[in-house]
Amino acid sequence: KRRVITTLGLNQAPAVGSRRIVCEQTVGVAAALCGRFKRVGKKILWTGLILWQGGALAAQFFGGFIPFVSPPGRVMGSWDMFAVPIARCDVHWQPAVQLNGRWVHALSELAAPLEWEIVFDTIADYREVAQLAVAAGADAAPPTHVRLCCVDVGGRHVEEAFDVR
Repeated sequence: KRRVITTLGLNQAPAVGSRRIVCEQTVGVAAALCGRFKRVGKKILWTGLILWQGGALAAQFFGGFIPFVSPPGRVMGSWDMFAVPIARCDVHWQPAVQLNGRWVHALSELAAPLEWEIVFDTIADYREVAQLAVAAGADAAPPTHVRLCCVDVGGRHVEEAFDVR
């Protein structure tokens, strides 16, 4: 059998120094399908993804989703399928807590600059972290006042304050 090198489905040798993907196939139908399969495969993939996402979005609209009014329901294949409801809290210590050799007044100071904020699923997790931080820096004798300003999973604003010894 003769073998021919095809580039993107064309029966011609690649140019010198060319970095195009080269398929090596036997002469005949397989050589012609080499490049066409790539193009058709990409179209099938994109079409499938668009139809799957479009179907999921339609299911959310039929389930009562109204943009900017009501949140979408969870539907398999939807863009928010892997979204996890989280509580967002701003945790402050007064006086500051010493962690890893530096004084920290707020939980946001522990996050690296230009990185994601530190988040947890529930407000109870923020409470526990606030207490653990005080326990980790327990060298300070005075009690530490902790203040939590939160938005819970349901979107309600919750404020708490408590002392930790």
